[in-house]
Amino acid sequence: HLVDAAKKPDAQFEVSAVVTNPPASSGRKKQLVPSPVQALAEEQGLSVLTPTGLLKKYPDSAEFLDAMRELAPDVCVTAAYGQFLPKSFLSIPPLGTLNIHPSLLPKYRGAAPVPRALEDGV
Repeated sequence: HLVDAAKKPDAQFEVSAVVTNPPASSGRKKQLVPSPVQALAEEQGLSVLTPTGLLKKYPDSAEFLDAMRELAPDVCVTAAYGQFLPKSFLSIPPLGTLNIHPSLLPKYRGAAPVPRALEDGV
């Protein structure tokens, strides 16, 4: 895990925070359940941010962007976040944002990029 690598004595990086979607209603009682990402991050003792969205139309977007600026990350890594990342977010880390995606973009995108790539023998 990336988190385990960051905890090693010779690590040259740290995971300063994890950003994930907010807890969602689940089950018959519609109880709020954290995402698996949030659960793992909290288990590892990491700071977790759960904005409802990053665009100005979301009430907590300004608070989230302020929190990110305060963290002052050198680089951000995104994976399967599922929301639009505006320039106001992308401009925070001076070294940029690395978007990790399990498919070969732009050829394989949409609802099922990995299955489509596998069907094509990629």
